[in-house]
Amino acid sequence: MRYFLILFLFPLFSFNLLDDKLLPPSEMVGIWLTHKQDAKIEVYESNGKYYGKAIWAKNYELPDYEVFILDGFKPKGKSLRGGKIFNPDSGKKYKSVIKLKTDGKLHIKVKLGFLFKTIHWTRVK
Repeated sequence: MRYFLILFLFPLFSFNLLDDKLLPPSEMVGIWLTHKQDAKIEVYESNGKYYGKAIWAKNYELPDYEVFILDGFKPKGKSLRGGKIFNPDSGKKYKSVIKLKTDGKLHIKVKLGFLFKTIHWTRVK
């Protein structure tokens, strides 16, 4: 029973140990290509919060007004939390957590009800 608890609980608590391989939120500022490679999102910081607006879309004609994909994320440690990501396909917003790992990809963990889905964006050079 003791070994079962160790094997079960260690992965749950060791997740925070992996934060050493993360870059600070200030490094997330820039232009990112979405996981489907059909849009470019400009991530920027304003008044201590992070936002992302669509600047190019492959299958959509962008309207005259700004389309915010990332809205109101606050830095917490080496991640961004407390904001929402907008899915233009469904028209819905989802809570999410954003981390920039040393592999140079933006890892976005999206909460879908009680499930999570992680998507990866790549930086545009």
